[in-house]
Amino acid sequence: EEDEEDEEDELNPRGGPYAELIAHLRRRGPSGLDAEIRALGPWDASTMTDDDAAELGDVLDFFAAEIPSGRNFEFVNALLAHFLRVHGGALQARESLRLKAEKVRGVAKATWKGVDVLLQEVRCALGFFGGVAGV
Repeated sequence: EEDEEDEEDELNPRGGPYAELIAHLRRRGPSGLDAEIRALGPWDASTMTDDDAAELGDVLDFFAAEIPSGRNFEFVNALLAHFLRVHGGALQARESLRLKAEKVRGVAKATWKGVDVLLQEVRCALGFFGGVAGV
């Protein structure tokens, strides 16, 4: 059991409320991740039940919590992109899901803005040191 915990820490070193889920998803290959995402919610937005909508809402809550945390940033953003490709139609079909998706959009936008600020600092430092070196 200790080996399993060590593996989980290695797959998600910063923990968080969704540590077990992230560790599970990180163990999956690309086709496994695709299958996991496609298994969520309805096959067709027109047949979506309240349970399907609740499940998709839970996934949106996961993204709203994980994206601003900075944990597994690239991995979570890749999952979000695929989730939106697969379930975008279903998210548009329900007002409650549209509102949750807007929340995810807001936190993603704010997080990417922070990343852009950090990258701008790096660009400035490179420009400064490049100018000092005469490049």
